[in-house]
Amino acid sequence: MASIVTLLTLNTNKRADLGGLASIIKETKPHVIFIQEALSYNLVSSLASASGYRCWASTLPGVRRDRTLAVLSRLPHTAVQEVVPGQAQLVTVGGLSLSLIHISEPTRRTPI
Repeated sequence: MASIVTLLTLNTNKRADLGGLASIIKETKPHVIFIQEALSYNLVSSLASASGYRCWASTLPGVRRDRTLAVLSRLPHTAVQEVVPGQAQLVTVGGLSLSLIHISEPTRRTPI
């Protein structure tokens, strides 16, 4: 039985080279892709364009440049709402809703 929607999620761990991801996308053909910790919007946008996907990216403002989240979709009627910049996006495809959440590292506190 074929899947209704396939989802691929990946934390890039701040890698600059996403070439391996392009191969995985080509082989698995997921409908929706969640990417966390991308180094830049341009990196994921180029990957999306080359793979035939639309891209919605969200970057945590003023903190770190490696906090870009991205949703890539090849499905029509995909809507992406930014809930918390760089940390949470709500994805809706028809009647299906998915959340992409990536929490920042907790700040380290010095014991009193």
